[in-house]
This record gives sequence, C-alpha cells and structure tokens, in this order.
Amino acid sequence: MAATTAETRFRAEARDWLESALPGGWGSERRVSGELATRIAEGRAWQRKLYEGGWAALGWPEEYGGRPATATERLIFAEETARLRAPEPADIFGLYILGPTLLAIGSEEHRRRFLPPIVRGETMWCETFSEPGAGSDMANVQTRARRDGDELVISGRKRWNSLAQFADWTMLLCRTGPPESIGARPRTVDDGPGRSSLEGLAGSDFIARCSGTTTRSQPRSVAGRRGDTRAPYPPR
Repeated sequence: MAATTAETRFRAEARDWLESALPGGWGSERRVSGELATRIAEGRAWQRKLYEGGWAALGWPEEYGGRPATATERLIFAEETARLRAPEPADIFGLYILGPTLLAIGSEEHRRRFLPPIVRGETMWCETFSEPGAGSDMANVQTRARRDGDELVISGRKRWNSLAQFADWTMLLCRTGPPESIGARPRTVDDGPGRSSLEGLAGSDFIARCSGTTTRSQPRSVAGRRGDTRAPYPPR
C-alpha cells in the first residue's frame, strides 16, 4: 500500500526528531547494556525526552499528555525507532497496557490521576496477572477480590510480575464474580505486600515474584465494572 502524503511527511518528521534526539552512544551500532537497572535508567531518561518532544503517547488524547495519531502513524514511528535502535521507554506496561485499558474502560478519575505521570515517565507499572496454577491462562485466575466495608480484600498468590522490583504501581488481575464465572477485572493497587527478584530464563532479573497472599485496595481503584466479562484490556 502506497503511503499518503501526510504519512510521508509524518515519517520525515519522526525520523528528523529521532536522529536529533537520540542519546549519545545510541544508534545502529549500539549494544544494549546487560544490566537491567541500567536499561531502566536509560529508558526513563528516553521516555522523558519522548514526552518533551510530543512522541511518548501517540494516539492518546492531548489532555492526558498524548498526541493524535493514526494506527499507521504509530506503526511508522515504531519502524523509525527500530531502524535507529533507539532505547525502549522504561514503563512499557504503563504505556502499552494500562494506558489503553484506562482509555477504554477506566473512569475519568483514573485517566487524570494515572495517565499524565505515565506519559511523563514519572511512574513505573508492572503487571500482576500470572499465578502458580494459571500462567497465561487468565480464565483460570483464582485470586479474588471481595468487598469489606469501604475496602476490597484481595486474596491469592501471583508470580512472574515482570519489572516489579522497579515499579511504583501494579495492575492486578483478580476475580470478582462467582467461581464459575470467567470475568476478571484489572485493578490498580499500591505497593504489594512483598516482592523479590527471580532469575529470568536469559539470566536477568526481569521477573519478580509477589510473596504476599492478602492485601487491601479501594473500590475506586477498579477499572471497569465488577463482574464484567469483557476482555480486561483492548487489543493493541
């Protein structure tokens, strides 16, 4: 499919900005640091620069720090970023999973509270989805949230919480309906009851484990409606 004139201009704009903004030492020959903490620090700095240039959240509304962009324009920017081997933003879960989720099903309070700090690179998110008996099988999630007065009591065990050791917040997927239901909701909760690093398959500490079994959260932290059986976040 031939690119439109607008898309050609967008590619040129993106390429010019990336080439001028790329940190020293990065480029086609750049070798990524083997230390995860170093990569996260580099990613935070790059994410802030993306925000300042207006490129951090393409397709998000401007009121939350984004910039209007079509799906094709987002693909073009990704292609140019890959071509130059630019750093990856540190908060991949906030930018690529939580942000689109809150734009789709979150409340206005969620969006105004969480999205601008994500775009600016001021917070880090991890995802707390997988469990010992439910790896990527989200329909088999056993962690539950029940109402207790003005709080939600969340009981269960999670594992494979990628980047938890660097995160300020987590997206917790838990069951809110009866045992036979397949509905589960992502919930935003503060620091978990316990986190520890695990060695990843490639020898890195990209993965962490949540060691607690019970924590509490506020009902206003729920994204979506209780018992809603729709997909917890939209396709990217």
